[in-house]
Amino acid sequence: MRIRFDVIYTPYEAVHDAVLIVEGGRVVDITSGPYDVDFRGYIAAPGLIDTHTHGCCGIDFTSSPHRLRELASAYLKYGVTAFLPTTVSAPRPVLERAVEAVKNYAGGGAKVLGLHMEGPYINPAKRGAQNPAHIRRPDPDEVEAYIGSGVLRAMTLAPEVDGGMDLVKRLSLAGTIPSVGHTDADYATTKRAVALGASRATHIFNAMRGFHHREPGAALALLESEHVYVEFIADLVHLSPEAVKLVLSLAGPRRAVAVTDSIAAAGLGDGVYELGDQEVLVSSGRAVLPDGTIAGGASTLDGIVRSLVQIGVRLETALAVASRTPAESLGMLDLGCLRPGCRADIAVMDKGIKPIATLVEGQLLWSIT
Repeated sequence: MRIRFDVIYTPYEAVHDAVLIVEGGRVVDITSGPYDVDFRGYIAAPGLIDTHTHGCCGIDFTSSPHRLRELASAYLKYGVTAFLPTTVSAPRPVLERAVEAVKNYAGGGAKVLGLHMEGPYINPAKRGAQNPAHIRRPDPDEVEAYIGSGVLRAMTLAPEVDGGMDLVKRLSLAGTIPSVGHTDADYATTKRAVALGASRATHIFNAMRGFHHREPGAALALLESEHVYVEFIADLVHLSPEAVKLVLSLAGPRRAVAVTDSIAAAGLGDGVYELGDQEVLVSSGRAVLPDGTIAGGASTLDGIVRSLVQIGVRLETALAVASRTPAESLGMLDLGCLRPGCRADIAVMDKGIKPIATLVEGQLLWSIT
C-alpha cells in the first residue's frame, strides 16, 4: 500500500510531499510517485504510545479490566496505537483480574504492550491519589505471581520502603522495569536504586521528594541518571511550562517520556469519575479527590502533544517523546517510528495536530469519517 501525505514525521525528520510504502504491516520505504491512498492536507506521525494510563472515555482499567478491548479501541481516536494499561494500588484479587485481562487481550484496538502496576508497594506519605488502605510492603509470593504472569512490563515502587530495594533487584532480574515513584527517597537512596536496575521515573516531580539545595532528592537523582527514562505529564496541570522545559532540557528528548496518567475522564470533560475505588472530580481539565489532591490526568496523549507545541516545543520533539521515546523505554525498537523496518502504526493528523485516522500495522482501525 502506498499512502501519500503532506508531511511524514519519522518522527525526528520531516519529509514533505511524500509517499509511505507499507508491506506486511511494516514501513518499507518513504518515496514519491504514485499512491493508492491520498491523505493530501494531512501529516503522518508514528502512532502515539502511552506507557502510563489508567483509562479514558468513561472506562477505569483497575475497576473494569474486563473492558480492556473497549478501552483499546477508544484510544485509537487519539492517535494512540499502543499503551500500557496501568493499575493503582488495589487488593491482590483486583490486580490479578487486571493481569488476566492483559493476558487475554486478543487485539482489535491499540496494542497492549503489557501491564504497568503503579503500586501497591509505594510510600504512603507520597501516595498522591492512591488509596492508603491498599498500600502495602512487598510480599514475595504476590510479586512472584505478577512476574510469573509474563505480562508485567513495569512496576512503580518506592525503593526506601521496607523491602523496596529487594523488589528493585527482583524486578530487574526478571526483566521487568522498576520505576521509581510515589517515593520520599533521598538522593543517595534513589541513586542506589538506579544502580540496582531502576530505569524509569514515574511522573517526575509529582508524588516524589523534590529538589532542595541541601538534599537534592529523588527528582534530581533520576533526571541526571543517563540510563533512566523520565515520565513527565505535560498537561500543564501537573507541571508548569517551565518545569516541562526543564525536564526536556535535563533528560533530553531521548529519555523524556510523555505520558497522560489519564483516568476515565480523559476525552469526556467535567464530571465525577472513578480511579480504582475512589471518586474523582474533574473541573476545567483538573482531576482531584474530594480533598483537592490531584488524581491523575484528564488529557489524552494527542492533547499532550498539542500542549508541548503550545509552549514552544518543536513538533518533531513533541511527537518523538510521545512515540519513539516511550517505545525505546520499553525496548520495543520497531515501534514509535516511521522508517523502513518499523511497524506501520500511523497517526494521521490535521495541521492542528488532531487525529483524523489511525492505522495499526497498516490496517485502518479508526477514522473520523
